[in-house]
Amino acid sequence: MNTYGDIRLRLLHLLNAEANTTYSDDLVFDSIMGAVEAILPWVAKRQLVVLEGRIDKYVFQSLPYQIDGIQDTDTLETLPQLQLMASGKVLAKQIRSITWVEYPVGTILFNEPLESSKKFNLYYRDYWSRPRDKSQMDFQFDFPRYAANGVVLWAAANCVVPSSVASSQIRQFNLRVDSGTPVDNALEQSARFIRQLFVDEMSRMPKQDRGVS
Repeated sequence: MNTYGDIRLRLLHLLNAEANTTYSDDLVFDSIMGAVEAILPWVAKRQLVVLEGRIDKYVFQSLPYQIDGIQDTDTLETLPQLQLMASGKVLAKQIRSITWVEYPVGTILFNEPLESSKKFNLYYRDYWSRPRDKSQMDFQFDFPRYAANGVVLWAAANCVVPSSVASSQIRQFNLRVDSGTPVDNALEQSARFIRQLFVDEMSRMPKQDRGVS
């Protein structure tokens, strides 16, 4: 299960810190929340809104992660996105059709009102839900189960970062190597290694196609 408590326990196992005397609960919580957003380029929550009526704009209730496109449900044609030019001019083909642009952020503007007799599908990607605070151990994440490993890895790298920063200042864990490539900060290397494991793990994820092409 992808509950916050489960992800937290897996993270502490990976860090060999089951007793959790090294990493504060706040650091663990912030690291997991950052990881839930870090997976978005590979795995985002795909959403659909049906636009109806003669509207000239649509305002999201909460900011989306990415807009994939808008499709006419009758013709299955995708509405072109308005391309703003430095000269202030637009392409002729955009003037002859309904176009859209996201401006300001979270607001879809159309160059003319949509036909009241038609329906349009707005495809976009949203953020995954997250617990309100660190006490919600039973909170159920809604990201796919196969992305849990990536969440744990990114969170682990973030948990190591504060110790890496501290060691670079007090030089507690610095190593002296007489030959080969010296490693001044072993914890920094650990964070980089875990972060690369995260990238490798997420690269294995099933390709997430856009809502429209």
